Amino acid sequence: MKKGTKKNMPIIREKFYSRKTVFIVSTLIFLALAIKFFDHTVDDAFISFRYAENLVEGHGLVFNPGERVEGYTNFLWVIISAFSISLSINPEIFMRIVGLLASIGTIAAVVRFGPKPNKFPSLVYAAPLLLAANPSFTVWSTGGMETPLFAFFVTWGVLLAAKGIENDKLPLSSAVLLGLSVLTRPEGIMVAALVFVTALIIRLKNKNFGRDIISWLLVFAAIYLPYFIWRTSYYGFLFPNTFYAKVDTGGSQILRGFAYFHRFMSGISYWLLLCLAGLIWTRKRRFILALGILTTIYVFYVIYIGGDGLPLYRFFVPVLGVFFLLISESIKSWFEKFGNWKPIKAISTIALLFTIVYSIVPSFAGPDFNYVKQDHYEVGCWKEIGRWFKANSKPDDSIAVIPAGAIPYYSGLKTIDMLGLNDLTIGRKKMEDMGKGQAGHEKYDIDYVLSRKPAYVIISVYSLSSRQRPPEQLIRPSYPAETELLKSPGFNLQYSLQIASTGSGFFYYFARNKD
Repeated sequence: MKKGTKKNMPIIREKFYSRKTVFIVSTLIFLALAIKFFDHTVDDAFISFRYAENLVEGHGLVFNPGERVEGYTNFLWVIISAFSISLSINPEIFMRIVGLLASIGTIAAVVRFGPKPNKFPSLVYAAPLLLAANPSFTVWSTGGMETPLFAFFVTWGVLLAAKGIENDKLPLSSAVLLGLSVLTRPEGIMVAALVFVTALIIRLKNKNFGRDIISWLLVFAAIYLPYFIWRTSYYGFLFPNTFYAKVDTGGSQILRGFAYFHRFMSGISYWLLLCLAGLIWTRKRRFILALGILTTIYVFYVIYIGGDGLPLYRFFVPVLGVFFLLISESIKSWFEKFGNWKPIKAISTIALLFTIVYSIVPSFAGPDFNYVKQDHYEVGCWKEIGRWFKANSKPDDSIAVIPAGAIPYYSGLKTIDMLGLNDLTIGRKKMEDMGKGQAGHEKYDIDYVLSRKPAYVIISVYSLSSRQRPPEQLIRPSYPAETELLKSPGFNLQYSLQIASTGSGFFYYFARNKD
């Protein structure tokens, strides 16, 4: 090897392990995977778009004009969606781009706060690559919902706060970011409270309270309290209607939550939890302690509420960046403890690389991938059905639906959400079997729906048929609300089965008989 070449090697090595290079490589891998799902928007995203559209049209933040129901949990996301609609920009496309940019920002945070490239420079790639390759992170970056924006605010806010806790100065920037996180999702208040309490306990323990904690609290309150006062006065309840529709405060859904966690960990490898054992050698470092407390409590919160019914574990996405940072810090501890024993380092590096590659698999195959494909197809069908009702119904007609996203948004009709997310009566109804079914799909009230006398009812429509088929081949109830409605004598007396074609295929719906 030439002498000049040897001289250049340290420079090339330094550039390869620089944070800038790590960020670029991680972002490119992320975009290569995320672009595969760019045209996938989940049905629930259209609930947010409907609220945004009604706001732009002057009806307020409502699902149906004149009905104040908080059927969304993403205020800031709805406001951004409304901004795109006011500019006549398709919110589906606009919010996908916002989601991608937010996810790239989250990668930037993980790179920024990762281990320093000193004795073990390869570790600077660990957390960013684990995050960039994670299917939940990539799929939800373009899913049309607030998940990537919330993850961005939480990741930056928590990491800045944790670093501040370690340095005995809680930065106001973290208060701003966590304040914005609360406007993006209600769980943000839990994250902010954990940060504040952790900082307070550590400061009191060290007898160094500091006025920065009070300043932090005041800045956070200045962002959150006006919003809290407005939403409770506007909607009249402490929690969003979606909370009442999905969660049993008695905890009946906890077993479903553990199953949700198990499926998630099975996808990213359980062995990563074993890696965390290395943190015992850094237990006195307040940065790690703060991140560990937050991640643990957040995970148990997700388990308590029973997880989610949508594909690929979106409720864990907000803490993925923090979790993978803990993994990288733990591996660093292992290396520092046993770094002189080369087999440990080699085995750990190979195992980490295998985990990164293995975690990509659900983006291309397996039950999680099939669920995303199924969801993509179903939402496409519901868009077509919504457009059909827009063209073939009267503006003052009403429709009862399962689900309540794309069909209401594209039809523009007054809608009864039969699962209760956007309906006060159904959302707050007590159900005996709560926690045993799919999250968000357990509640129903057949008598109430019939009393509303909707002109049309759409249930059990999850596909469009290329040709006319018997009803039993196309109407296949999946949820208790659908099964009970089809068995109802009152429903069968008042409604008749109809068939329609969107141009892309046939579907069945029920039309109310004329009195």
